Amino acid sequence: MKKEKTDARPREAGDVKISQPAVEPWKPTYRWFVIAASSILIFLVIFFFAANTLLKPYMRVRPLEVTPWLAKGDDAKKVKEAQAPVFAENKNIQ
Repeated sequence: MKKEKTDARPREAGDVKISQPAVEPWKPTYRWFVIAASSILIFLVIFFFAANTLLKPYMRVRPLEVTPWLAKGDDAKKVKEAQAPVFAENKNIQ
């Protein structure tokens, strides 16, 4: 073990002794960043699909009149038939 040199003068209130750490501080690497980011992303995707599945009974039903572009099959035909007179009236107005 090394002995530290001591000053002959007495220590004052403003004197601060700065020591070097025994071990070099940890610094993240690119590999660590990729693993951390991918694990967070995987967790979020799993959480989203789990919440979507569990909360499915509580989701509201979208009205077809408000979102006709999302209607499929027979529902789309019903929405188009219901809106046809409205579009015809708008063309006659000038």
